[in-house]
Amino acid sequence: EDSSSVSSFAVNSFRYLQNFAAGSLRPELGGIDIGTSSVKFVLLGRERGKLLIKDVQIEKLAKLSAVERREEKEKELQNALVKIASRVKSKTKVGIALNDPSLFAEPLAIQLGSEKDLRAVVQKELSEKHLIDPAASFFDYMATSAPDTLNKTQNLFVVAAPRELVYRQFGIAQSAGFRVLSVETNALATLFALRRVLQGDSSEKVLFLDIGFRYTNLGILFGGRLVFNRIIPIAGERFTRAVERELRCDFEAAEQLKIQHGLKYMERFRPQDAGLEAE
Repeated sequence: EDSSSVSSFAVNSFRYLQNFAAGSLRPELGGIDIGTSSVKFVLLGRERGKLLIKDVQIEKLAKLSAVERREEKEKELQNALVKIASRVKSKTKVGIALNDPSLFAEPLAIQLGSEKDLRAVVQKELSEKHLIDPAASFFDYMATSAPDTLNKTQNLFVVAAPRELVYRQFGIAQSAGFRVLSVETNALATLFALRRVLQGDSSEKVLFLDIGFRYTNLGILFGGRLVFNRIIPIAGERFTRAVERELRCDFEAAEQLKIQHGLKYMERFRPQDAGLEAE
């Protein structure tokens, strides 16, 4: 299937999710988070009209961060997904969250026009400003404020992902035995989840911070709308390496110390590794 949106699979799946949450659909629904050092899986179901977590799985990718060849990385990832798929029903419906430095997420102001012409205007702006190559990317957008009729402009937040990345993740999950309904950016997946718990205050500001192994995903929501998103190439591995270096222990021991004592333990190493705070 082809489309011009990073949410190509998510448009229909978001309606499916709404129906699923409302109780009009019975099948289970899974979520896959493909990280640098592990694959996380959660399975949701319904019981007596309530959503519940039926299964949680984590498969470590021991070799993924140490190898450079794509073929080896994809084989390791597929093996992890096959293991997860073997423990759930065949063709379990899932959504995939992407968290990759190649993702694009930026605000964009465009001239007001008809809804019909909006996508073409966004595509032209992205191309002319050399922000992304629309021909090689899926992109989507959402309004971050009401249209400015005085200046005839509309403020949007645009997200985009390389087509190759989307197709690759989609294909690996499908071949492992899942039925993929959506491929979303991590920020949009978080946005849709938070919309279920926000109180609807149009002035409410929410900051979310997802610290992974190699990348930290930071986003800001304003009134339930995504207005800022950045993937920072500083995360858990950097902190573990700081402990490893300062205490002269191996990586696994440093990782356990970090997990056991938390970020407060890192205060002694901040002069060397204050990068995340600076970002």
